[in-house]
Formats: sequence, C-alpha cells, structure tokens
Amino acid sequence: MPRPVKPTPEQRLTFDHLRERYPRTAERFRASRYYSYHDSNDIAHKLADFFDVECNYIFHYDDVVKLPKRTNSKTIGYYPKLTVKGNPANFEKDWFKTIAEARLHIVDLAAYIFEEELRIAAA
Repeated sequence: MPRPVKPTPEQRLTFDHLRERYPRTAERFRASRYYSYHDSNDIAHKLADFFDVECNYIFHYDDVVKLPKRTNSKTIGYYPKLTVKGNPANFEKDWFKTIAEARLHIVDLAAYIFEEELRIAAA
C-alpha cells in the first residue's frame, strides 16, 4: 500500500496564516474546543469543523467537473460549495484538481465571511 502524500505548503492552512489574514476569526477559533496547538501546521479540517458546528456553515465537495461530450469521462476535479446559514455563498464557479485545494479555497471563503460577520457585529 503506498504511503499517503504529504500536502505541499501551498495546500496547507496554518494558524499563523489564518491569524495574518483573519485575526478575529483566528481568535475565536483559538478559543474554541476545535483548536489544538499540535494541529497548528494544518488547521483546515479543524477550522471546517468549527465553522460547521459553531457557525452553521455547511461544506460540500461535489466531484461534478467532467470532460465534456464523453460518455465514459472520469472526474477531473472538485467543485466546492459553501452554504452559510441556509443560503448558498459561492461567488464564482471554480473547480480544483485536488480535494485539498478545494478545501483550502472553501475554508478561506468561510473565514472571509465569518470575519465580515464579526466586523459588522463589533460596529
């Protein structure tokens, strides 16, 4: 059985990256039960769990991107979808070759939306 491939640095979301881009979200995440110092090298899974349970954000990874006009075409990419409190929140239709890239994109979108919610609530 082959070993799993380690994610490349551009396929990881660290706590420091989150704190640089979205400081309010990072502080809320660090105060939650989902944050662990040991997982700070790649927090995408834990952050998605935080958004799912604490914020009612739902993530979908549909593998619907296929080669056109071919009956036996295989999936060539993933299309991530985000639902925020019952409303779809995708701004553009991007697809990604790997599930890790799709996860990073959609978690980044969720962090942006959550950061804006926190900013508006603080005003």
